Amino acid sequence: MKKLIEYISNIAKFESALFQNNFSAQSYLHTYYPDKFDINEYLNTSKILYNLFSKSNSLIEINSIKEETNLREEEIENIAILNFLEKVVIYLLGKNKNNFLVLDVGGGPTIYQHIFNSLIAKCIIHTDFLEENRAEVIKWRDTTEGSYSWLSYIDLVKKIMESSNDINLKNYSKNIDTTSLRSRLKRKLKFIKFGDVFDFNLGLDEATINYIKKNKGVDLLTSNFTVESATSSTKRWVEGMINIINFVKVDGYISISAISNAYWYQVGTKKLPAAAITLKDLTQFLKKHNFEIIFHYNLHGSEKEKVGYDGMLFVFARKVK
Repeated sequence: MKKLIEYISNIAKFESALFQNNFSAQSYLHTYYPDKFDINEYLNTSKILYNLFSKSNSLIEINSIKEETNLREEEIENIAILNFLEKVVIYLLGKNKNNFLVLDVGGGPTIYQHIFNSLIAKCIIHTDFLEENRAEVIKWRDTTEGSYSWLSYIDLVKKIMESSNDINLKNYSKNIDTTSLRSRLKRKLKFIKFGDVFDFNLGLDEATINYIKKNKGVDLLTSNFTVESATSSTKRWVEGMINIINFVKVDGYISISAISNAYWYQVGTKKLPAAAITLKDLTQFLKKHNFEIIFHYNLHGSEKEKVGYDGMLFVFARKVK
């Protein structure tokens, strides 16, 4: 048993070092989030995906989307992520849920995941393991020279809101433009902190823990390509998932995006290890830990030989006890 514990510990240290030494924030951003794109093409694809997502618990084939657009696979994936986040916020607005404390675990160097959530948040806590990633988010929030431009994504979200059939989202769009939406997000993004999903209390500092405790937990926990992308071990994936769900208050929510059946993913020219999880793994884990699945989607058909995974999983759930 002692040798097994030492082995697992050594694997954890190795993967942590591998992640720190090979992950580049700028390479990641340029690989997955081009700062310039055809916004009308993106908006058209968003409408197609939204209609597919509107079918309960859909399995969506990427190839069927490719046939209707001129976009690359990575771009379709990006739009699918935004559509999922849109559906989450539409659900919460429909339930009159707002003024949320939102905790984003493993947020990376990106802010796109917060744009829709800024509509229902009183405060967003962005956490990440790497100082380089946190620095990128701080630079953007504080409007520091050289920060990554997310204006195209904010503009896209604004246009998605304008064209939405949801009355609540459409009403928001009437009272906000791209500039004010960006300013709103910067105001809501109050804390950018170190966080390690494999550490007790995520390794958060005492002040942040106390802030969350004062709220009796977080109202919405978001995790986008985090736990499964930080280890190759399904055992460690379970440990990391337990660590993050412990922060969700009863009647709170969790929003998860994950790569499916992954063995690796690419950042620039580097390949990083990942845990091979399925939609069944994710939903069964949440149900076992007192979450009720509200909706889930499976975007299937990514070129696994090229990207290391065969699709994306999206799950939204409520903690019932």
